[in-house]
Amino acid sequence: MKNILVMAAGAVGGYFGGLLSKNNNVVFIARGEHLQVSKNKGLLIKSKNSGEFTAEGTFASGTPQNYTADLILFCVKEYHNDLAAEIVKPAIGEKTAIMTLQNGIGSADFLAKLFTSTQIIVGAAYVEATKTEPGIIEEYGGDSLIKFGPHNTSTKSHLKMINVGNLLCESGIPNQIIEKIDNVIWEKLIFISALSGMTCITRSEFSEVISNPMTKDMTWRLLNESYKVATAAGAELPESTPSVIMKNFIETKDELVSSMHNDLKKGRPIEVKAINGAISEIAKSLRTDAPINEIISTTLDIYDRKARINIQGTKTL
Repeated sequence: MKNILVMAAGAVGGYFGGLLSKNNNVVFIARGEHLQVSKNKGLLIKSKNSGEFTAEGTFASGTPQNYTADLILFCVKEYHNDLAAEIVKPAIGEKTAIMTLQNGIGSADFLAKLFTSTQIIVGAAYVEATKTEPGIIEEYGGDSLIKFGPHNTSTKSHLKMINVGNLLCESGIPNQIIEKIDNVIWEKLIFISALSGMTCITRSEFSEVISNPMTKDMTWRLLNESYKVATAAGAELPESTPSVIMKNFIETKDELVSSMHNDLKKGRPIEVKAINGAISEIAKSLRTDAPINEIISTTLDIYDRKARINIQGTKTL
């Protein structure tokens, strides 16, 4: 059994951490009522892929004393990065692997500035899940897998990939080790830039966005714009990427939910800086244009700044 630290036990961390808890010692970092309910009853997972079960483990607001993790799942929202890094730091030993499963781009670079780059694993989580209420995570089906690869391509990193892949397999988590993981990160970012960006800027559900001819057309143009920036940044993606994603959008518009849009509806900060804002800034650095991403990022900035001010001084996640 391995020591696994889940930072933090939201939809992504709670679901994958719950599966890992069946065969490993898992510490779930949580806060507020979600933490208290999980402490008292365990974390209930309702999953189409994995069935219904209660994840057992240690539920805490910080890393236990004298604790070293074999694997850390770094799943917090981008605006909690500094605090989350502070919390996990005592759990990091020489052999600890840190897998980032955050949305957007730049998470691995952030972690590599604080910890050894060979410890960093760049991951992309594909899971339709939500924390429906304190102590309960629901997963709605689909692939529910993790694609990952090394931030540093040394031999030491390669061995770490294999060990982590085996660990995930043992817990029933489908996974793929991807040599050029940046391509996967960009492909997912193109998808999220449209799903999250369009729902947030319109304050509408995605089914409404795709059902309206004007916003559907804007979604298509946004996909192509984000793809253009991705390829300019060096991502190797098929020319069909925007059309494949758009086809998916049309076919699954009633099921697709944006976590960023959910956060906006609840008055929380949003990850627009790591998604549409990041694409806009990368485009500027490459001297190319990304006007729709820039408009989305700029338009949502006032809301996001206010929401971030509201959480300043909070020392829990």
